[in-house]
Amino acid sequence: KIKALIYLQPKTSGIFGERLAHAKPDSLSFQLLGSALGAVGHASTQAALSKVILDRSTDSKVVIALIPTLSQVETAIPETIAVLERLTSADQDPEIVATAQLALGTVAAKLSSSQAQPIVNRFVKALQTTKLPEEQRHFLLVLGNLGTPDLLPAIEPFTQNRDPVLRSAAATALRSMPNASVDEILVRLLTKDSDDNVRLEAAVALGLREINLISFTAQKEGFAKDAAINVRLVMLNNLWQARQTYSEVIIIVKNAAANDRDKNVREAATKLLMEQ
Repeated sequence: KIKALIYLQPKTSGIFGERLAHAKPDSLSFQLLGSALGAVGHASTQAALSKVILDRSTDSKVVIALIPTLSQVETAIPETIAVLERLTSADQDPEIVATAQLALGTVAAKLSSSQAQPIVNRFVKALQTTKLPEEQRHFLLVLGNLGTPDLLPAIEPFTQNRDPVLRSAAATALRSMPNASVDEILVRLLTKDSDDNVRLEAAVALGLREINLISFTAQKEGFAKDAAINVRLVMLNNLWQARQTYSEVIIIVKNAAANDRDKNVREAATKLLMEQ
């Protein structure tokens, strides 16, 4: 009802924003109002959310809760971008800075190339400058939220980094990049990396992309051979999503339900077949 009212009467955004500003961050009112304003996402709701964030900027719990809400809007207005950039300044709480940087990546992904380029350049430079693994991981995830094809040269080297945490982050960062070569990189990580978490993130990333013969074949073979159950479960779900394109998936899943070596896989396969 709140969303419908805001859609029909955008001027009510300010009223609901005021109520949100006085709500406790763990209250139902805070969750409902923030969700409604973020879901509508037009200029007046963005302005209302931005005002609450700035007015309560000393309350990190409130700010951290509202930043992702603000970042989910379809088209960010300049004020939204300015607020997120302001929150990334060095004098902010480090958790607020990190959250705002991730949100800025999400918002910039929906901007025009010319509008997004300064943000892209900023975070590419940050990734290339820092030598701290935890910061490298963070900026890989920020670039992953951006997802523009020109970022591949900055991210791809980390898929071969000696640190599996950074290889995992690089796999995650590649999930939405449209480059044709990304599937090959993710398949390499899925089939050849020795670290379970890296293979898991590669499988998750492939599951978010349109499947093709290369990624299908790799996951079919990986599902049969991989030793890590959590990786196999992700591949099982990925294969299932492709059953309309690759009819042999039904046979694979039926066989897994009846004969797989692992109980968890048998149960997951059985559940998928029941939902068919």
